[in-house]
Amino acid sequence: YQGSIDFKLWPSRFYGIGSEPEFLDIPDQEEEGILYKSTNISIDNNYSRSPDGKFWYGVGHKYKYEALTWDEQEQILDSTNTTKKTGFLGGVESGFGVVFSYDTRDNINSARKGYFAQISNYTYKPAFGSDFEYTHSQLDLRYFLNLPGERVIAVRALQAIQNGDIPIQNLASTDGIHELRGVSEGYYHDKQLSAYQIEYRGTPMPWKFGYRVFADAGQVRSDFNEWDSKAFKVTYGFGIRWALNPERRYNVRIDLPIVDGALSPVIQIKEAF
Repeated sequence: YQGSIDFKLWPSRFYGIGSEPEFLDIPDQEEEGILYKSTNISIDNNYSRSPDGKFWYGVGHKYKYEALTWDEQEQILDSTNTTKKTGFLGGVESGFGVVFSYDTRDNINSARKGYFAQISNYTYKPAFGSDFEYTHSQLDLRYFLNLPGERVIAVRALQAIQNGDIPIQNLASTDGIHELRGVSEGYYHDKQLSAYQIEYRGTPMPWKFGYRVFADAGQVRSDFNEWDSKAFKVTYGFGIRWALNPERRYNVRIDLPIVDGALSPVIQIKEAF
């Protein structure tokens, strides 16, 4: 069993929807986005079992209550570009799902070898107490190739597909920390997401330091038929790791991705994937 409860009171910005986000009905806001404040509490429960320690299957429940307030609230509600969208004032999301995974990684914090595959499907509907009715399916694939000298090549592919009335705050998106590093969370979001990553994890250095070289690519779209290789966004850069707990490979991560020609640092505990 795994469970978590999170509470957030956080300012954020809405930039629009799609791979080229625009907010057409409120001029001069496309670049800086429209500020809003989110108050939310989320509860995530997952019950899983494994017959062999590698293959896992389970069921889960996700619940989130969220209230949004906007600096441009009157324009938001009057905007013909947004009244067709869902969840601009927040609401309740409640969904049940199934999760299947296969995991041969030698370490979940910073793997040097093995692979990980997980597929999940969650359904949100009024019968479960949700204000919104939609499905969220996700496939997450990771592979770690161990090279001599504790060097590693790590690759990841992520695909998310949603259908129904998805609230804007839960549209598929790169978070800027784990996928498409350096891009503001929610800058690109839509009903579907494809993300790919490759990372070279170099030989450990003195004083518990290490380094990384990485590249991330991602695309959001409203329909799978809208797939366009030219719409992929790319970030790349260099990272430094400091082993907070070497035995468990628990690292402090500093990544320096280049986004639109400028550095956009990311500081986090644990690897991106």
